[in-house]
Amino acid sequence: MAARLAFGNSLKELRFLFCQTGEGSAIVRAFVQKSYPLMKKQNPHTPILIREASGTPPRNSVKRSKRVWPVCYTSVYGYGGKV
Repeated sequence: MAARLAFGNSLKELRFLFCQTGEGSAIVRAFVQKSYPLMKKQNPHTPILIREASGTPPRNSVKRSKRVWPVCYTSVYGYGGKV
């Protein structure tokens, strides 16, 4: 079954931040490498920002219409909570 990664009209931006070499970022790196081409193909007009920085904990955020949602920290064990 093919994955469906189409976003709704209210999503204006999606950001991924993670470390290039950190063990805690390995899952996020793997997800981005696997899913980015399909996300971009199904959402060609939505900016998907990928930022790699040394020592950065993995996190992502979304911008919907006129509101920026809080950054969500992720970990190797799954969802880590909002900040």
